[in-house]
Amino acid sequence: MRDDGEEITKLQDLQGKTLPGIKADYALTVLKEHYPELKILEYDSIGECAE
Repeated sequence: MRDDGEEITKLQDLQGKTLPGIKADYALTVLKEHYPELKILEYDSIGECAE
């Protein structure tokens, strides 16, 4: 969800946002390769990510 409560439905919705994720998630690898402008914070667990 975005800060304004709207759902993220396309990549453009992520522009200027910070995306948290789990280090081992392959999706983060793909996003970093194809969209290097995204700010991604990587965590070891879902619990850390949620904090």
